[in-house]
Amino acid sequence: MGLCWLVIFVYLYFASNNLPNGPESQIAAAPPPKSKLQLLDEKYPESSALYEEVNSAVGCGSKFSDQKKKDIFDRDYKNHWMTWRGVVALADADDVSLNLDGVGIQDLQVDFLSKGAGYDLKKGDKIQVRFLMSTAGGCFLPFWGDYAVIDGKRSAGIEQAAVQDIKSQAGMLDDVDAKSGALRWSIQVASLSDQSTAESLVSTLKRSGYVAYLTRTDNVSRVFIGPLTERAEADRLREQLKQSFHLNGFVVRYVPRQI
Repeated sequence: MGLCWLVIFVYLYFASNNLPNGPESQIAAAPPPKSKLQLLDEKYPESSALYEEVNSAVGCGSKFSDQKKKDIFDRDYKNHWMTWRGVVALADADDVSLNLDGVGIQDLQVDFLSKGAGYDLKKGDKIQVRFLMSTAGGCFLPFWGDYAVIDGKRSAGIEQAAVQDIKSQAGMLDDVDAKSGALRWSIQVASLSDQSTAESLVSTLKRSGYVAYLTRTDNVSRVFIGPLTERAEADRLREQLKQSFHLNGFVVRYVPRQI
């Protein structure tokens, strides 16, 4: 019996002394899973190009051919992280449109990485967003980006040009059809300083079957579709325009033609 206990003691002694110890004996902790943003950061490069540079190269300010603009965009800007600063022109919980140059309304449209990230935004807020560039803009279509994150603190400062444009929009909301007095609706799809560009957009929309027209006040041409008698129909048409043309318009009370 004593021999058995001795054998057990010797076995336990050598077993315990042969166990590895120290850091190498510990099972390495698995690294925490990376967030979606971290994975995207690793996959796509960062660009320091600002709106003025990109617009001059591939946007409305470019003098290159359409094919060259596409090649430049695909090579230098598409699927690159951008950080741009502007004034909120149209705000939604999941996306936002920014005015970047103080002219017109929409220069950049981005979808937020996190749903509801734009819930507290207001027209006129000055913000900086970091986003992944996806689609080139033109003379009446904004640049488009995904996975946007608001960078830095929102400012109460508002550029004067944006203030004037927002005031003009607010005044439109009180207009109704002067002839019948009935409440009808329009969709404002663009606000442009260049009248010929606005007329070109109207022609494009008409060729696609929409009842489009424009008004011009304070040297700004605004393009509308309508009128419509039902607000629900106007909302449906607004979504259709967003899907078909990337025109992130908004519904207003009917604005009569002025020109």
